[in-house]
Amino acid sequence: MCGPVPPGTPNVATATNNSAELLAFTRALQWARTDTQGGTPICMRYDSCYAAMVASSSWKAKAHKALAAEARTAWLRLQQHTHNKLWLRHVRGHSNHEWNNIADTMANLGRSGKRVFKPAPPTL
Repeated sequence: MCGPVPPGTPNVATATNNSAELLAFTRALQWARTDTQGGTPICMRYDSCYAAMVASSSWKAKAHKALAAEARTAWLRLQQHTHNKLWLRHVRGHSNHEWNNIADTMANLGRSGKRVFKPAPPTL
């Protein structure tokens, strides 16, 4: 799912690359919690260290504090939902990784003002 970050988005005070990355990561955490059964293991792949580390409380946010708090809440709720079977795995950005390519394409669509929902293909 992608789309622009409109003015007035809750907890987003300024539109920056970091706030957009953190918002996207937060929405992914929230989606995973509502779209999976409890206890299902989840691995969140990320290219934004800022977003993943702030959401998981590994780093303290110096800016975007309200959004960081929302992200940490989403992380904790998903961690509870998965019964602590929640992992992070870094994927280098622009490394021709299949999922990173999809994320970059969707981020560019959102940046250009388009809203898109693309269901993930079923996993084997």
